[in-house]
Amino acid sequence: WDKMTILTKLDKEDFDEILKNYNLGVYKNHKHIFSGGNTVYKLTTTRGTFILKIHERESLAFVKYQIKLMKFLKKTKVSVPRIIDTKQRKGLLIWNKKRIIIQDFAIGREIQYADERLAKDMGEKYGSLDKILFKFKERRYWEYRDEQFKLMKWKIKSLFGLDLLKESTNLLKEIKKLNRNKLKRSLIHADLCEGNVLVKNNKVSAIIDWGDVHEDYLVYELAIPIAHNFVTRKTVRRNLIKVFLKEYQKHIKLNDEEKKALYLFVKHRELSAGSWSYNQIKKHKDKKKELTRWTKICIEKYKAFNKLSLTDFLSLF
Repeated sequence: WDKMTILTKLDKEDFDEILKNYNLGVYKNHKHIFSGGNTVYKLTTTRGTFILKIHERESLAFVKYQIKLMKFLKKTKVSVPRIIDTKQRKGLLIWNKKRIIIQDFAIGREIQYADERLAKDMGEKYGSLDKILFKFKERRYWEYRDEQFKLMKWKIKSLFGLDLLKESTNLLKEIKKLNRNKLKRSLIHADLCEGNVLVKNNKVSAIIDWGDVHEDYLVYELAIPIAHNFVTRKTVRRNLIKVFLKEYQKHIKLNDEEKKALYLFVKHRELSAGSWSYNQIKKHKDKKKELTRWTKICIEKYKAFNKLSLTDFLSLF
C-alpha cells in the first residue's frame, strides 16, 4: 500500500526540465499512476504518450540491471515497453538525484480472470518468455532465495476460519519433501499477475514492471498466474489451467517433480499473498478495510485450491 503515496511530486516545470534530456517533444500533461514502491507518471508530450518511472528504493545497480534486461527482451518477441534513451543514448537519467527511466506507454487493460482463449495465449507468451530468459546469463539471487522453503510469518494464529500456523507448517513440510535438484532454476519475472500483465483483444499485449525479477525456481513463475487468474474464491478453473499448461509446455517441459512443486507453490502463493496483506495492516492502519478484504480473498482462494488433490492437479497435465 506504499503505492498509494506519491513519493516524488513533479509539476510542469519539472517535466520541462526532464524533457530537455530527451527528443520527446514538448510537455502537454501528466497523470500520476499508483504503482508499488516507485513513483510512476503517465506523461503526454507533442510526440506521444509515455511512462516516466522514478525508482525510489531500488539500488542504482538493480535499476541498470532492469534496463539492460528490458533492452535485451525488446530484441526478442517478448512484449515489453521500449526504454527511451536520453540524448546521450542512455536508458537511465539521473535528475536531482532521482533515478528516472522513460518508456513507451503500453496499451491494454489489467488482466483479471481469464477465459480459455486468454489462458491459451498466456501459456504461449509465458512459455516463450521463460525460454528466452534462460538465455539471459546474468542472474540475480536478490533477497527472495528459496522463500518457498521458509515458514511464512503471520502476525495472527488464525483468521477467517483457517489455522494459519497449522496450514503454513503442514505446507512447508510437504514442500521440503521436494527434490530441489530436480527443480530447474532460471531468471523469472516473479510477479505475472493482475497489474503487471496487460491484455488487448483478449491476448497478452505487454508484460510490465520488472522490479521483482530474480533467479528462482522456474515453476514459481507459473504458480503466480494460476493462483491469481485461474483460481476464484469458490472454485478452481481446471479447464483454464489445463489449456495454460499445455501451451506453456510447448516451450518448456516440466518434469514430474516440478509438477508436484507447482501444486504446492500455488498454495504457497495464496498464503504468502494473504500473509503480506495482513501484516501490512499495522503499517497502514488507514487501509485496514482494503487490506483485510484482500487477505480474506487470498485465504478463500487458498481454501478453494486446497480442495483439489495432488492427483487431480497432476491429471491436468
